[in-house]
Amino acid sequence: MLAGPAAALDLALPPIPAPCAAQGPGFAALGGTHTCLRIGGRVRAEAGTAPRRPGREAPSPVGASGRLSIDARTPTELGPVRTFIRLHGGAPER
Repeated sequence: MLAGPAAALDLALPPIPAPCAAQGPGFAALGGTHTCLRIGGRVRAEAGTAPRRPGREAPSPVGASGRLSIDARTPTELGPVRTFIRLHGGAPER
């Protein structure tokens, strides 16, 4: 087998967004604008077994849900403008 020296690739990486410390933790500047953006969420899933009843098929207790939140803040001449969106969905537990 032949082995040669490894050469680093010269890749231009995008700049890391500057944090928007004045808006709080988790906010980052949206490139090319004065807008600070924070994206968050959670996912929850549950599964288990239920005791069988004679003559009936017991449903298995399975559930899942999720939430996505987007918070954008932009300074304007009239004052700060905040846009907040929260989406929630999922299947209820049985």
